[in-house]
Amino acid sequence: MINQNSIYKFFPYNPHDLDTLANNYLWFSQFSDFNDPFEDVFLANVLDVPHPAYDEVKAIKLLKLANEGQATPIQIEKALLKLKLNGHLKAKYDYMMSSTIEHAKKKFEEHIEKSRVCCFAKDDIPNKLAALQNKLMWSHYGNGMRGYCVEFDRVKLIESIHNDVGYLVGYTDIRYENLVKHSHHSVLHQTVLGMFGYKNGMGIGDLVITKSPEWSYEKEFRLQVENNNLVHFNPNCILSVNVGFKMPESKFNTLLSVLRGNIGIDCPIYRSSINSQTFAIERMQIMSTK
Repeated sequence: MINQNSIYKFFPYNPHDLDTLANNYLWFSQFSDFNDPFEDVFLANVLDVPHPAYDEVKAIKLLKLANEGQATPIQIEKALLKLKLNGHLKAKYDYMMSSTIEHAKKKFEEHIEKSRVCCFAKDDIPNKLAALQNKLMWSHYGNGMRGYCVEFDRVKLIESIHNDVGYLVGYTDIRYENLVKHSHHSVLHQTVLGMFGYKNGMGIGDLVITKSPEWSYEKEFRLQVENNNLVHFNPNCILSVNVGFKMPESKFNTLLSVLRGNIGIDCPIYRSSINSQTFAIERMQIMSTK
């Protein structure tokens, strides 16, 4: 049941959920529409802290990295030494940081505004925990096992969406850590250090993939496009459909009709239920879409 290349989308069984299966599309949301109320608040305020005190050692390190490739290391050393002796090193550093920060803030805000994201669960490979056996995912997103979960082939889905939107699709795992504020300076420092393989903290790209540890049970994987909510995919990306055992028979028949009415969906259908002895979630194949 555990698969490195599978990603899972849980559905509570709303009318528009069936429409996604009937018409081969996924809905990509803005950050402000997510069910985590802290996420967009975090992104809007994470960089709202005073600048740290000037640190000459860090300033020299960053200026060296910023000028790497534009001159030899000896020439850069001499130029920085001259700035220091003339008392202009801090001014040089402050100008570079302020201009770069303003540019980075603008790009960050544009990214948040334009981004549309679709969220999935993954199997917890290191701990050998299957997403389809995740009690909280079924409870929170699968309507208490009255809904269903679609298993996608991750590589095929990314390629399919790329073909639909016409550009490279962003994708990433989510990182989980306590939400704290960061200064523009520290984030920019780490971003530059990361370009050279030295990052040991929060870079600007990490801000949009960080959630509070309470959400770690999701093992979330995200796909990201720009300015496009409704994104189509090839139905051959679907590996299985897993139905919660509490789904009413009438709703299951409707779901089955939708699945079999889509000529592109060809996969097994499983029923997921709770083992009365172990209380673990198990699944059993009950039929296929064809």
